[in-house]
Amino acid sequence: SLDKLEKIKILIVGGGKVKNDIKSEIWELPTKIFATYGMTETVTHIAVRALNKASGYVIDNNHYQCLPNVVLSKDDRDCLVIDALRVAEKAIITNDIVDLVSDTEFKWLGRYDHVINSGGIKLIPELIEKKIQPIMNHRFFVSSIDDDILGDKVILIIEGDHTISNQKILLNQISKIESIHNYEKPKEVYYVKKFIMTATNKIDRNKTKEMILN
Repeated sequence: SLDKLEKIKILIVGGGKVKNDIKSEIWELPTKIFATYGMTETVTHIAVRALNKASGYVIDNNHYQCLPNVVLSKDDRDCLVIDALRVAEKAIITNDIVDLVSDTEFKWLGRYDHVINSGGIKLIPELIEKKIQPIMNHRFFVSSIDDDILGDKVILIIEGDHTISNQKILLNQISKIESIHNYEKPKEVYYVKKFIMTATNKIDRNKTKEMILN
């Protein structure tokens, strides 16, 4: 309800990523709009990230800022550790890989359980997806399949059938993206008619990938 959002002073958005086209539509709204970070274990949101001009968004700043009485650290996997005594008795160890800006501010990079080890190089699919997103017209995600040489081979999985894009042309377009490294480039493209979703309406990457392997 973008045409009615200005009636709201402060809005928090949770549950998934906010697409770039939505970000552009909310940019000039007077409503202060924030993305939130939280999980079942934290009971509630423990950090927020500004999404538009009114909320104090800074260009190239994708940092989450903790709410009061929350302290952050990282474990040896570079995953976020949350210490919030008001919502949990013990520190909560997550599987979210982060760039820790300070003990109260972080940038979310991706999920540890999604990490791809290709030729000894650890790759975070979510970071590759951000680079590819501008040229994609359909839902997709980056994953991997077993490879005798690389260990894990980077692949691209797209929602739809093979007629929605030409694999060779698409891979060539991706290879021309300046920010993408050679080892991040997908080696193959797979198509599935419909992604399998989780109970919280997020793409179930593992179950969706199983469809192309069976």
